[in-house]
Amino acid sequence: MWRATTDAEANFIFDLLADPDASGPMLEYAQWLEGQGDAQRAEFLRLELVPRENEQRLKVLREQLDQRWLATVTSRRFRVGDVVRLLAGVCEGIEGQIAEIDPRRGRAGLLLHMFCRQTELFWAAFTDLRLVRRSAVG
Repeated sequence: MWRATTDAEANFIFDLLADPDASGPMLEYAQWLEGQGDAQRAEFLRLELVPRENEQRLKVLREQLDQRWLATVTSRRFRVGDVVRLLAGVCEGIEGQIAEIDPRRGRAGLLLHMFCRQTELFWAAFTDLRLVRRSAVG
C-alpha cells in the first residue's frame, strides 16, 4: 500500500477517495503535485478524468509511475458489480464483473465469462482495468 509523503498529500488522497465521481479533488491534487515539481503524476491525474481519449499516454505513464501510488488513485474508480475490461496480462481484452475489492493490495477480484463459463475469482491490479459499465447498485 502506498503512503503519502506529507500531511497535505494525505489530505488530497483522502478527498480524492471520499468522492470518487468528483473531478475537483483530482484537479486540486494535480495542481498541488505540479507545484511540488511532480509533473508526471499531475499529468496522470488530469488524463484519468477522460481515460478513453488518453489511453495511449496513460499506458506510458502507468509503466513509469509508482505502482502503489497508481493503485491508490485508480482504486476510486471501481465498485463491486462494475463491469471492467482487462488492459494487460494473459486475459487482456476480456471483460469481467468485479466481485471483490482489495484496496490495500490495489486489486480487484473479477468473475470472467469465458467459453460460456464463469471463471473462479481472477485477481487483477486496478491499473490493469478500465471501467466499461458502472454497477446499477450503489
